[in-house]
Amino acid sequence: MNAGSINDNFNKGQALADKTADTVQSGIRTAKTAATEAADKFSDSVGKAKNRLGATMDNAADEAKSIASKARESLSAATDTVRARVSDVGDSVVSYTKDNPVKALLLSAAVGVVIGALATTLVRVRD
Repeated sequence: MNAGSINDNFNKGQALADKTADTVQSGIRTAKTAATEAADKFSDSVGKAKNRLGATMDNAADEAKSIASKARESLSAATDTVRARVSDVGDSVVSYTKDNPVKALLLSAAVGVVIGALATTLVRVRD
């Protein structure tokens, strides 16, 4: 082999190496661009999902507040109804006691005996 053919082979090898390096760099640029585009699309998707989720969460919070408000109103109305009925029962007991004092006293005594018997039975069952 002479110096010219070695030089020629060296130049061909150098050209091949340069071409390979260019191809690799081009591939890296293409991959980097594709990765950047994919990341941008993913970021956009996440942003859109976050916006939709935020709106959904806001709607859910508003709905929960509405339900809580309705429950509070219903509970308030039920409490008022119970208070009115308890007051009516109390008035009825007072009225019955005034109209029938002997019967009311005997009824109270009977209820006291029943409660005492139940209490005694419960105490004996525990021992």
